[in-house]
Amino acid sequence: MSGDRMRVPADPVLLSKTIPTFLSWKRTQAKIVPDFICYGKVILEIKAVRKLTDEHRSQVINYLNATGYALGVLVNFGGHPSLEWERFALTKKT
Repeated sequence: MSGDRMRVPADPVLLSKTIPTFLSWKRTQAKIVPDFICYGKVILEIKAVRKLTDEHRSQVINYLNATGYALGVLVNFGGHPSLEWERFALTKKT
């Protein structure tokens, strides 16, 4: 369902959209494919693993740095019996 749109109240949620990445001074050839992009500004990455690792966290942080999006959420549905989630915020350096 790459690039498909699913409508939610007034705002789209993009599923598996390929996004070009940027360095601070130029566009790069690399592209990323986050699981969801919500409201055009939040990256939502879904996992189903026993426990979230630093590699999973780094993936979300790298997506934020590469796209310039400010918010990311990492959700794990595999941590039985409870849901595990973490929020990430990209802050501007001064």
